[in-house]
Amino acid sequence: MFAGYLSIFAYDPLRDAGLALRHQASARMAGDCHGGFAMDPIVLSAGTALVGAIATDAWEQTRTAVVALWRRTRPDQAEVIDEEFADSRRRLLAAREEGDEEAERALVSDWQIRLQSLLRHDLSVADDLRALLSAELAAPDGGFSVGTQSMQGEASGDGRVFQAGRDQHITGS
Repeated sequence: MFAGYLSIFAYDPLRDAGLALRHQASARMAGDCHGGFAMDPIVLSAGTALVGAIATDAWEQTRTAVVALWRRTRPDQAEVIDEEFADSRRRLLAAREEGDEEAERALVSDWQIRLQSLLRHDLSVADDLRALLSAELAAPDGGFSVGTQSMQGEASGDGRVFQAGRDQHITGS
């Protein structure tokens, strides 16, 4: 299974564009969404935030930052990444218009795999991804942060515990 993912990392522009999605679909059917290797949490966050940013007005700024990251670490792949970023935007907008959540999840997974490959090539990319998350992919209100959060709650009797990692709206009694 891992050998199939190596072909994705080559970024061969002549390769069928659907190759990554077919590998991901096969892996998901087998119950293994990332080909048997653990993804770094920063990669998971960055891939998700990146795809979310692709659909916003700030997509060109995000594209510039992502391509600059590739130019620093894998310059031979930067042009292909630039093209794939534009293609991802087109596919994401079409998926959202059609209400195709699976296609959107596939794009997130696709970018997570690309970012993980970049991180494996150069471990300092983790710092770049943190900077990208805080500078380019942060929510307009600055509410997005990268880190670990741990919560524990305990209630007894008729008590209730309400916990949230971010916004929480409680209505009723």
